[in-house]
Amino acid sequence: LSSIEPYRFNRGGRTAAGPRMRPKREKVPTRETFSLPCIKAEAHVLGFYEKNRFLAVLFYFIAPFGAKPRTVPLLGFSAAGKRAIIILIIEISKGAANVADISVQNLTKYYGDKLILQDISFDIQPGEKVAILGANGAGKTTLLNVLTGRLPYDSGHVSFGQGKTAGVIDQMPDFPPESTVEDVLRLAFRESDEVAAAMDELTDEMTRRPDDASLLKRYAQLETRLEILGGYNRDYEIDRVCNGLDIPPAMRTQQFALLSGGEKTRINLARIILEQTDILLLDEPTNHLDMQAVDWLGEYLENYRGTVMIISHDRWFIDQCCDRVIEIHDGTCDFYNGNYSYYAVER
Repeated sequence: LSSIEPYRFNRGGRTAAGPRMRPKREKVPTRETFSLPCIKAEAHVLGFYEKNRFLAVLFYFIAPFGAKPRTVPLLGFSAAGKRAIIILIIEISKGAANVADISVQNLTKYYGDKLILQDISFDIQPGEKVAILGANGAGKTTLLNVLTGRLPYDSGHVSFGQGKTAGVIDQMPDFPPESTVEDVLRLAFRESDEVAAAMDELTDEMTRRPDDASLLKRYAQLETRLEILGGYNRDYEIDRVCNGLDIPPAMRTQQFALLSGGEKTRINLARIILEQTDILLLDEPTNHLDMQAVDWLGEYLENYRGTVMIISHDRWFIDQCCDRVIEIHDGTCDFYNGNYSYYAVER
């Protein structure tokens, strides 16, 4: 099993000789985990056993609705066995891969009597990084506003995956007027703070009732939840994101309401990154960022495990972090399975 060599796709990006145009395939040896970004799924090999005289392999498949163990019969370990196992994992994952994080079906949108979007359909699968391109006025922001519920539409259907959370760069909650930038950033850890407060209360209760095993069990559950939420690393994560997006310590002490529009957008971008939502919807996220911050954001999104939909005119940024392009024009859309450089050639 340790000799199996699955494949993954490297999205490419900038090089000294210029941008790579198509995702480059490369071998990535692994011992037990198969990562297939082309379909955005993973399967962990749990072991082999005999069943009906055929050797079988048990996969632990990570799907949008949770972990699902699957059993697949193998016809031996021939020379093509490695490739067969990869194919089997792909077949296993197809069913779950059909559950899209973002689904748009036959969407039509008018502004008055002007047709903006006409019967467009597409799915964005979990983990995909998709750039939405098109000329000014083509309907990119309209599409984003429809997805976020800020605009009605005339016909069709739009939806997010069940239970998925989304962060939108230009959707800002109503913060209290006295809130500082630090207060806004720490809102990303609101649930962690609630769990930590419950743990403090439970500590006091355990002092009064030291023989109550149920309290100790409840404390252990809360401790595990806090660790999952990243609550123990709150300060580190806030510092890391602030350094990456060029939010200096002095700004973090300022009142959020007194910042400029661009500064507020940058702070809100940091907040939704810290929230670690399942889906990011970003309209021109590189505006108001210097080059170093743009590079940091591109690298962050490239390694982000969730789904990203980006509207951007920055071709280098798209090359860095996107693996698919949807171009909107004349009310319809075209699809390109590559980054901006691939799109520029193929269109």
